[in-house]
Amino acid sequence: MRKLKAMNSRTQVVFLHGLNTHGDDLMRTGSRIWGRMDEWMLPPLTARGLDVMSVNGIGYGSPESQAQVAKREILKTLGAQREFVLLGNSLGGLVARVLQYDSELRSRVRGVLTWGTPHHGAPAATPAVEWPVRFPWVNSVSRAFGQDLLAKREAYEPYTPASLQSFNARFPATGLEHSFLCLVPARDVSRVFWPITGFIHEDGFSGALRRWIIDDDFAPSDGFIPRASQAFGQIHGPYALDHFVQIGMVHLYKNPETRRKALREFARLCDDLAFVAKAQPIA
Repeated sequence: MRKLKAMNSRTQVVFLHGLNTHGDDLMRTGSRIWGRMDEWMLPPLTARGLDVMSVNGIGYGSPESQAQVAKREILKTLGAQREFVLLGNSLGGLVARVLQYDSELRSRVRGVLTWGTPHHGAPAATPAVEWPVRFPWVNSVSRAFGQDLLAKREAYEPYTPASLQSFNARFPATGLEHSFLCLVPARDVSRVFWPITGFIHEDGFSGALRRWIIDDDFAPSDGFIPRASQAFGQIHGPYALDHFVQIGMVHLYKNPETRRKALREFARLCDDLAFVAKAQPIA
């Protein structure tokens, strides 16, 4: 029988943000810069009794290469003794899974908490990798929207479903993992996800359009990562948050009622992240 052991009042956590193909830690949609990728997560997590260290300089490359960057910063900032919980959003969750296997860190990792993470691959990564090579006009269109898919092909390749099959064989579950599922109906995701919805869901663009027209509450993804791909280890939720709002970018919603609902769901996610981080199972 496992017991829950409460950690100290200021639990140490390490936050790992998601994909960034520009080599910095800024949040972008096309050519627009919104701020740092940890800007909206740090205040609510700190207010809930967590001592948050946010890793800089990750988001580009394979999870293994990003883990090396994160490891250096963890050792520099936390030293070689303090235990911590890894919090990984989106692709940062895969980096967290690599870190828990590191020979110098694994005895200090108390838990791995992920949300919006493509544990079984991001379906949209496959066309992002393959189409610019097969159809040059696709890259011309993507460049017009501020994203050169061909130049950044290596940034997406590690996150296709095929690549994650191999990743999961190398880094299987250890029992420390908790995944927090973020799922919203297609009509409630930020507009930036609308053009790619057909690549994400099995019923394609026609299914997304049908759900939109009939006002269907079915929530198959967070607008970017499907439900089945987010699930890994012990499952929590779901939380009605799309892939951007799940890191606190509630201001993307212009409708006041939608924004209020998202604020409530984001607060609930932060509450649960903090609770699980503070109380991890021990033998």
